[in-house]
Amino acid sequence: MMWWQSLPERIDPTLFSVGGFSVSWYGVAFLCGAVISLSVLWRGLSRDRALMFSPDTFLDFSLFLLVGAVVGARFGYALFYNPAFFAEHPLSLISPFDARTGVWTGVAGMSAHGGMLGIVFAAFLFSWRYQKPVWKLLDHIAQSLPLAIFFGRIGNFLAGELFGRVTTLPWGMVFPSADDMLLHHPSQLYEAVGEGLVLWLALFLLAKRNRFPGQLLVWALALYGGIRFLLEYFRLPDPQIGFVLYDFTLGQLLSLLVMILSATLLFWIKNRENAILPRAE
Repeated sequence: MMWWQSLPERIDPTLFSVGGFSVSWYGVAFLCGAVISLSVLWRGLSRDRALMFSPDTFLDFSLFLLVGAVVGARFGYALFYNPAFFAEHPLSLISPFDARTGVWTGVAGMSAHGGMLGIVFAAFLFSWRYQKPVWKLLDHIAQSLPLAIFFGRIGNFLAGELFGRVTTLPWGMVFPSADDMLLHHPSQLYEAVGEGLVLWLALFLLAKRNRFPGQLLVWALALYGGIRFLLEYFRLPDPQIGFVLYDFTLGQLLSLLVMILSATLLFWIKNRENAILPRAE
């Protein structure tokens, strides 16, 4: 076995513990992603004269987005991936203790699709509260969000979770939580590159061709949905769900809905844009 194939076995998901409290690598990665993506977001917003963001306004906006992301990701996980468990143990939505054993586990279980929905809802709420153009806000968010996704997937890898299907390829890795000592695709790293870096670079280039508010958001949704759909073929489905429709995973079906949403938004925004254009006399 090559050294990298046993790398997950040598990574402790817990960075440090003090008494019954512990800090995980995933938590650190999440924090890094939030700080870096918000820094990129601030740089874009501060240069947009149409939005006129002050540091204080941006601080409020950041809080809206962080709360929206966490709440959306948590409720999305409960609704999409484990509804029966959370119906039986609703306090587990916010409790850092295991509902069955009482052991500290942290608040585990986040849905990327749910987090995106939470961010979009938070942007609409902020736009209404502060009278900012929501489609321009969402375009700026779309440019910075892939960086948060990148760090989130790195956190998944360091936590040894959400690993891929069994493979014979030489870059496969043994994940202790798989309990089979077989090589698995490091699908977290695939997603970090695809949904994170590749998506960020694509949106960076497309931003220069952004012709109307909301167009970059549409591109972001379409590309994320397509990339996630393809990479799900390497990822092992969640054990409590498995395959939900033939050989498709729940993540793939949700990604298809995201792509459909992007097409619907494009149609609606373009029609709305044409409707408000002044008629030629």
